[in-house]
Amino acid sequence: MKVLIGCPIYKRNWILHHWIRCLLNQSVDLSNIGFVFEVSPDDNDTVVILDAFKKFEKRIPYFNIKVRKDIPHFQHIENGRQWTLSKYQNMVSLRNSLLQTVREVEPDYYLSLDSDILLIDPNTIELLIAHINSGADGVSPLMFMTPVGDM
Repeated sequence: MKVLIGCPIYKRNWILHHWIRCLLNQSVDLSNIGFVFEVSPDDNDTVVILDAFKKFEKRIPYFNIKVRKDIPHFQHIENGRQWTLSKYQNMVSLRNSLLQTVREVEPDYYLSLDSDILLIDPNTIELLIAHINSGADGVSPLMFMTPVGDM
C-alpha cells in the first residue's frame, strides 16, 4: 500500500460523502490508498457511511474503523470551537492511536486528513508524494479556513 489516510471523526455524516467523493477523484488509484478512522461508539451515522464506503470500494487494500470507547468524543458548536485542555488531550490520544496503526501497517506514506478538509484538486495526493520524493522527509500543506484568502 502506498498511502494510508488517517482521520479522527465524530458526527461528520453531513460532510462525509463529499470528503469521500474528493478522495475518489484523486489521481492516485484507490488500490494504493488505505484508510484508518477513529470513531465514537455513539456515532452510528458516520460508521454506517464508512462501512458502505468500505463495501462499495473493493480496491481499497486496508480499511480499519477503530471504535474508541475509552475517551469522550465531542462535536464542535456551530460557528465556533471551544478547545479545552481535556479536548486537546483527547485529540492527542486519537492522533497517537492513528500513528500507532501507521507504524503497524507500514505504508509508504501517511496522510493525516481531517474530515473538514476536502481535497478539491484531484492531484493533491500525487503532488504531496512528489514533494516527498524530491527529498523532503515530510510535507505539511498550508490551508486557510476562510472562504477566500488568508484572513
